[in-house]
Amino acid sequence: MGDHDARMETEKQVVEITGTIKVIKEEKGAKGDRDYHIEVTDESMDSTFVCECVYPKDKVAKKSPYLKNYKAARKVVQKLKVGDKVTFTGVLFQDQKHGKASKQRTRNYIEMHPILKAKKISI
Repeated sequence: MGDHDARMETEKQVVEITGTIKVIKEEKGAKGDRDYHIEVTDESMDSTFVCECVYPKDKVAKKSPYLKNYKAARKVVQKLKVGDKVTFTGVLFQDQKHGKASKQRTRNYIEMHPILKAKKISI
């Protein structure tokens, strides 16, 4: 196993969060992987927690034992919009600083990637 495959203990945790969508966009284009990038915030609106919904037709995702989870989560996420309240369950991922991050983004670059279960909460 190479260094790029190693996982930190943090990245072996499955967590559930509930909050309001502040940003949602599909990552398209030359550098986009077609995952949905979603920033979820709590009532304080102090910061956001990044959640990524995997593109199930990606060659790596298609080989995953969690493919059914990715497909089900994607069906929910595709119908979401800014302001929707959601609950996401997924795996923690330690990302690195990259690109132009939101000033309100999680300060430690821990995010949820991938989302394994997505649910819109009716208000």
